Amino acid sequence: MKFNIRESHICEQGLVRKENQDSFFQYVGADIGVFCVADGMGGHENGKRASDSIVNGVREWVDEFYIEKYHGGFLEILDDFEKKLDSVNQQLFRFYNNGQICGSTLAALILFGEYYAVFSMGDSRVYQKRGLSFSQLTKDDTWENSDQIPAGLLPENIKRHNNYGKLIRAVGTQEAFIPNRTTGRLKARDVFLLCSDGIYKHCDTKTMMRVCGRRLIESEDALDDKLWLLRAEVYSRGASDNLTAILVSVG
Repeated sequence: MKFNIRESHICEQGLVRKENQDSFFQYVGADIGVFCVADGMGGHENGKRASDSIVNGVREWVDEFYIEKYHGGFLEILDDFEKKLDSVNQQLFRFYNNGQICGSTLAALILFGEYYAVFSMGDSRVYQKRGLSFSQLTKDDTWENSDQIPAGLLPENIKRHNNYGKLIRAVGTQEAFIPNRTTGRLKARDVFLLCSDGIYKHCDTKTMMRVCGRRLIESEDALDDKLWLLRAEVYSRGASDNLTAILVSVG
C-alpha cells in the first residue's frame, strides 16, 4: 500500500449486557486494509450469529483476495466486496429470519492505494479525522433519518417519538441488500474510527476528536493509549451496551 497503516481495537461486553453480540475484523496487508464492526440484534443466539456471519464473510473475502484478480481496479474490488456481503445477507434472511429477528449492523472500511471506501447498514458508524475536521462518514439507518416521518412533525416531537432511534435497516433483516457506500481519496494523517453504538452513545464528540488526534501516527502505543481513553470514558458513563471500536491511522 502507498500509506503506512496502523490500527488498534477493543471489543468488550460492557457493564450491563449478559453477553457480547458485537464482532469485529481488522486486516492490514501489502495491497489492502479491511476493517469491520458488526453489532448483532435479535437475542443472544441470533444476534451473535448475525454479527459473526458478517465478520466471517469479510474474513473469507480477505483470504481469497489477490490483486491480480481485479482488472478494473478499486471499483471492481468494492463491487466484489459488496457481493460477498450480499451473500451473507441472503443466508441470514433465508435461514434465520423465520418469525424472529436475526440481523446485524455493519460498518466497514476498505483502504486501497490512494483511496478509501466505507460500507454501512444500521447505526454502527465510521468517523474521519482530517486536519481540524471531524466528520461522520456514515448515516444511521434509523427512523428519524427515513421517509417514514409524518409530514409537519416538529423536530422536538421527532426526538420524543417512540420510533426515534429505531433501526429500519440491518444486514439480514431484509431480502434486498443495498448498503450505504462512500468513497474518497486518502491523505497522510487521516484517522478513521469505526464503532458500535455502545461507544458513541456514551461518549461526546470532543472526546472522540481527542482520541483521533494527529499524534496517533507517531507510534503503535499511541493508538492503544488513545483507544484506552475512549474505553475509560464509556465505562465512566455506565457502559450499558457492548462496546467495539477500531482506530485506524494513515501515515
